[in-house]
Formats: sequence, C-alpha cells, structure tokens
Amino acid sequence: MREYFNPMEYNYFMGRSGVTIFGGRQSGVLCRVVRALLFFGCLLSLPVQARPLKIETIESAPFGYIDDQGKPAGIMYEIGNRIAEEAGMEYVNSIVPYARTSCRTGAGRV
Repeated sequence: MREYFNPMEYNYFMGRSGVTIFGGRQSGVLCRVVRALLFFGCLLSLPVQARPLKIETIESAPFGYIDDQGKPAGIMYEIGNRIAEEAGMEYVNSIVPYARTSCRTGAGRV
C-alpha cells in the first residue's frame, strides 16, 4: 500500500538549519511510549493510594470528645468521617489531645 503525504500528520518546527519535519511514524512511536509511561506511572501510584486516610480530631468538646458510652463523637469528628465516606476512602479517625496533634504536625507525622 502506498503512503501519501498528509499535512495533518506532521508538525513543522523552524530551527536554525531551516524547516525540520517531525511526525508520521516517529511521533506515533513517541505517543505510544508516553502512553505506556503514564500507564505504568499510574499503576505504581496505586499502592500508595490504597493506604487508609489517617484523621486526627483534636479533643475539644463539642468538636471532638469521648461520649458517655466511651465512643468518639463531636462535630469535627463526624465531618471528618462524612468527608472520607463521600470520597469513598478507607479511613481511621481518632480523638487526640491538642498537644499530641500539635507535636505530630510539627514533626510531619500527621
């Protein structure tokens, strides 16, 4: 089968040496390589996304506290849970004292 010149398949670039034509089969291979790299990059990021989201609610009534039955409760506790559920993420939400949250945040562990 004879190939015909199709100007829509080529990109023209003005270089120092004049007009250079990039495209055709070379750009098809390049597109395949870029697609493959993007695909494998996405696959490599999946295990990182599979970890549960760690939420720490500061212990301060009515925002976050332990109720009479010993269960975590509070406005911010419920909001954190709702956001994670709406996003479809696995999560762990815990009530912690302000000082602990402050230290962990400063150390980059939260």
